[in-house]
Amino acid sequence: MKTLLISTLIVCLSLNSFAYPILLYPSPEVSRKERESFLKVESKKFISFSKNYINLVPDQKNIDLLLESFEQAQKYYLVGNQELALQFFNKAAALKDIDDWKDPQRKMIFASLIRMAELDPAHSKAHLKKAMAFGPNFSINEFHASSQVTKQFQEIKSHIKKSSITWPILELKKDFSFILINGRTIDLNQFDEIKIPQGTYRLTYLSDIYKPQTYQVTAQQIPLITPSRIPFAQGTCQSPKLNQDEDYDQPLAVYYSTKCIQYSNRGVWSREPNGKNLRTSQDNKTWA
Repeated sequence: MKTLLISTLIVCLSLNSFAYPILLYPSPEVSRKERESFLKVESKKFISFSKNYINLVPDQKNIDLLLESFEQAQKYYLVGNQELALQFFNKAAALKDIDDWKDPQRKMIFASLIRMAELDPAHSKAHLKKAMAFGPNFSINEFHASSQVTKQFQEIKSHIKKSSITWPILELKKDFSFILINGRTIDLNQFDEIKIPQGTYRLTYLSDIYKPQTYQVTAQQIPLITPSRIPFAQGTCQSPKLNQDEDYDQPLAVYYSTKCIQYSNRGVWSREPNGKNLRTSQDNKTWA
């Protein structure tokens, strides 16, 4: 009997519409201890770049693309049209590397790969290897897979885990706060090393002082990555500079010290969040 595959997965995560706090960019000269302490005390007023990034991904248009393909695949699967079901499950799974997905979307992609193993037995091993790498924290039992596919998945999982890559991350902790591995959030404060099963991955390095970087790599390549460190905040308290490409709706601030925070709203600088002591980017040539 074909079971409606996790109907709860058909969840559309719209971008949050809450009132944003001030997005804070500490200078690289500020120690990690100082910036973390400040953000903890002022958590109602400010938010770090890394946590703000995690709040805003994935992009809504990408969620819509995934939902459309997954819903079509489910529809054809339930009426027994295996050819079209496989086509749309493949379309959904092909989106796995385009964004930093949250768990509801990650489960749709994982489920698509499991269904592809069922519908395309000649390539089931390849599909299940991708599923294992993409969602190592998921249990196949919640995806209503056939007994044959479940057994094959467990065998592959056992084999892949034995050949996992050990990735030491101590050197990253000073400058980076989180790493998103296929969208799964890894808090670097919680670990000294990470076990990575064989496979291909999307990695996004998130820092509160350096610009984010995303890589598409194999497990073997991950320990060899040396992410560059391009700071957001530059300049000085008297001559602030912000190297920021994204166009966020919330106000921004550059933190140089507890005695100097420069607030900016689309190029207009102020030492006060309410807009007093304004300076524009035209007045301050260090704006970038």
